[in-house]
Amino acid sequence: MWVDSWAWAAGQPLPYGGPLFGDAPPELAWAAQREALHLLFLRRCHAEGERLESAGRPREALSVYEAALVQDPLDEAQHRGAIRCLLCLGETAAAQRAFERCREQLRAGLGVAPAAATQALLAGPGAVAGAPRPR
Repeated sequence: MWVDSWAWAAGQPLPYGGPLFGDAPPELAWAAQREALHLLFLRRCHAEGERLESAGRPREALSVYEAALVQDPLDEAQHRGAIRCLLCLGETAAAQRAFERCREQLRAGLGVAPAAATQALLAGPGAVAGAPRPR
């Protein structure tokens, strides 16, 4: 897994296998690298999701955001991306459920409520101004 993590970080198209050394308790020698790889994965997912949204491919973007949320359910930006995609696809009930999951995970994990930007996504009809439409 160590070699794959380095290859992935260098940009090779390997699937992200999760945190470096899995669920092992972090050790000083590699804890910072594990966190750096994790944050790199989240940034890549966010950028790819936004690229796909901009290209009018919300279903594919949704898959990217969901993959990120499997690795880090407390990443609110990924939750926002998933909610935007569901709304763009006309799946309002699924978007509401996704928001509820986001709210619960943030409350349980961090003791906070979703940011105003996240709450605004479901504020009313047409609340997602400028959201790309599927092609």
